[in-house]
Amino acid sequence: MKNYGLITLGASMVLAAAISGCNSIGKMESNASTIKYSVTPSPLELHSDSVEVTINGKYPDKYFVKGATLKVTPYLSFNGKETTFKAVDFKGEAADGDGKVIAYAGGSYSYTGKVKYEEGMDVSKLMVKAVASAKGSDKEFPPMEIALGVITTPLLAKDEEKAIMAKGSYVKNRPVSVSGDIHYTISQSNVRTSELSEDDIKAVKDFIKANSGGKAVFTGVEISSYASPDGEQKMNGRLAENRGKGAITFLKKEFKKAKVDGAKDKDFFKNDVVGEDWDGFKTEMEKSTVEDKNLILKVLTMYDDLDKREEEIKNMAKVYVELADVILPKLRRAQFTIKAEIIGRTPEEIKALVFTTPDSLSADELIFAAGQEEDATKQLQVFKSAVKLYPQDWRAANNTGYLLLLENKLDEALVQFEKADKLSPKNAVVNNNLGVISRLKGNYEKALDYYRAAAPGGQSETQQNLGYLQIMSGDYADAVGSYGSACTFNAALAKLLNDDGEGALTTLECSEDKESAIGYYLKAVIATKMSDGGAVVENLKSSIAIDPSMKAKAAKDLVFNQYSGNADFKGAVE
Repeated sequence: MKNYGLITLGASMVLAAAISGCNSIGKMESNASTIKYSVTPSPLELHSDSVEVTINGKYPDKYFVKGATLKVTPYLSFNGKETTFKAVDFKGEAADGDGKVIAYAGGSYSYTGKVKYEEGMDVSKLMVKAVASAKGSDKEFPPMEIALGVITTPLLAKDEEKAIMAKGSYVKNRPVSVSGDIHYTISQSNVRTSELSEDDIKAVKDFIKANSGGKAVFTGVEISSYASPDGEQKMNGRLAENRGKGAITFLKKEFKKAKVDGAKDKDFFKNDVVGEDWDGFKTEMEKSTVEDKNLILKVLTMYDDLDKREEEIKNMAKVYVELADVILPKLRRAQFTIKAEIIGRTPEEIKALVFTTPDSLSADELIFAAGQEEDATKQLQVFKSAVKLYPQDWRAANNTGYLLLLENKLDEALVQFEKADKLSPKNAVVNNNLGVISRLKGNYEKALDYYRAAAPGGQSETQQNLGYLQIMSGDYADAVGSYGSACTFNAALAKLLNDDGEGALTTLECSEDKESAIGYYLKAVIATKMSDGGAVVENLKSSIAIDPSMKAKAAKDLVFNQYSGNADFKGAVE
């Protein structure tokens, strides 16, 4: 009985303590309304893919029981669901365990938490729930609403990522040219047979032959004729002129063989008689290893009189022998360039061949032909022909991928873009398109890498694509930089999100969306930034007049929360 009585007494003491503990945390529950909460931002805001909140709490004097602990969990309540932030633990001065100590005389704390945004959070409430514990007893407090959430302005961004089709370089008449030079012996202007066997002269002959027969129109020959700077100037001038004439005689024979009639025209050949080639002499000297070359170069700067120059150089007898053997022979020449225009097919001729005999067309002609087609199916057929016929042309693969992307055939498009990337590494157009594929497949980081790699190419599509992803990533200042001076809806939105309301409005007013439903809606959002209630209402009315669905959108958009009690606002959205 004694032992039983001790047990009974012990149980009674434990029960009393439990009741006492329960009563103490019960007082904490009943006085929970005295806890002060300050929420930033309020309403909450979406940035990147997350909602972040800072809660500053203050417990009043004599609230927190010294032996109690309290676990507080903020959460968003929406659509019958809860998404919880990280819980935070508190404890009284005499309590065991982990947690921030709150004195019996009161105390405060600051808490920051983040959750991933989910659809439906735009209409939600930020709540806190708490569980107090003391001496083995727990008490769950009723949930308390502390803020509204979530403003989702970044989701207004238009998903307008753009792929790029590579441009063709087709021109009907394509300019081409070939150059050569004929060297002469000292004091001579006759064209030697040995000169005509040089590689550049062979290339000239082949060029004339290949472009004859109506394949090209020869537009002229430009000749520069020279003499080396040794001997009497007047004689050298005549010698240079005759060397040019010698080159013309040779070329006329070649044109005659090829039956090029235009070569008979009076102004077809233009001979620029330079005479003594002191500039060429200086260039060759600078490249040479001739003894005393610096002294010779100095002579060129010391004397403007050409005869005096020649005299001083010849006085260096030993060096002059080397000049006569190594430098001067290179200067006795006639240089010429033959110009022509390749006669291309007309657009009509190309169109007639593109589906019948595509193998008769060049890559440029096929790309041009595809660009003339309005039917995307026919365009794709032409580009596939180009891929088959010109497997080394990156443009054909890229443009095939572009059209497959428009059909939402992402995997097939990726194969073509990767092929184009191998053919033309680090190509800005291809990198842009690989970025679009990555983004559509949900890999934002990879897409950003591709866009950044493509950005130096200066393509406006890439800058817009990059700006859109930067808005979605919460990098608003970077997005503003990417859009630059572009007048687009997204460029305006980026400025607004970067706290530049006036800049946002200016950009929006020069965009195509300035009088669209979404454009007026954004103007209303901008007006909240400027605290212009009249502009909020008027722009919402304009938006709703164009698209009535904007009424429901505005009614629940917490960006307009400060105007919820305004009669004009209510009249516009209810």
